[in-house]
Amino acid sequence: MKTILLILFITLTLPTLSNGQDLDEYLQGSILKTINGDYYGALDDLTKALEVSPENDYLYISRGQIKKNFLQDYQGAIKEFTMVIELESPLKFAVAEAYSLRGQTNFILENYFKAMEDFYYSIELEPKKAEVYYHRAQTKRALNDERGAMQDLSKALNIDPQNAAYYALRGRVKLLLEDTNGALKDLNKAIELEPNNAEFYLHRGGANYFLNKHNSAIKDYSKAIEIDPKIPDGYYFRGVVRVMTDQINNGCLDLSKAGEMGITDSYSFIKDYCN
Repeated sequence: MKTILLILFITLTLPTLSNGQDLDEYLQGSILKTINGDYYGALDDLTKALEVSPENDYLYISRGQIKKNFLQDYQGAIKEFTMVIELESPLKFAVAEAYSLRGQTNFILENYFKAMEDFYYSIELEPKKAEVYYHRAQTKRALNDERGAMQDLSKALNIDPQNAAYYALRGRVKLLLEDTNGALKDLNKAIELEPNNAEFYLHRGGANYFLNKHNSAIKDYSKAIEIDPKIPDGYYFRGVVRVMTDQINNGCLDLSKAGEMGITDSYSFIKDYCN
């Protein structure tokens, strides 16, 4: 959806050119093909648009987004974002976006130090984009720099204090720092802002478990399953808590379900507690 919106933005904001009609046709075609799932066709149209406007930053960004989000062609996406950076566009926003998107792609590829460098340059260019601090916090967490992640998440929340994902990640980082009450507070806020997110209930269930609030933990895992019955971690963690609180039969059923859904660790608990 973000890619589609970005292509729409390009269509509305590109300057009028002598051959602007062809450009508009290619852009409209890329939008329709992206919506209909014809991603290679959308890339073809954007390539034709680049022949008309070869230094247009947002055309490369759109191609990169399609490769990253829909085709999982991460190396190809990096090349597109790098092209924007190397064009040295006077549009700081476009270059900052390219650095951020390249950083996100490097994160997916677990190139964490490269991702950190990209996010640094993105923030240098556009220091008030909350989502870049969020992505850098994710990267710091992957590098076991929880305190650095906390700093970036606080900056993100200062800019965008109503973003549920930022509170949820900060809550998870606080759990790693053993600030369980602080984690619970952040996860409560995340759920208040986005009450139908199954992942948030999973994480709050973990906080409640560490606070020995086992019934609350089970309720959170049950709510996660209610929202998304295909979420295996919900069955696994609810099963573990039930087994640990002598609710053996229901716990073993949950663990069996989690095992069927691909969580092989379930069978260790089943072997020890359910036979």
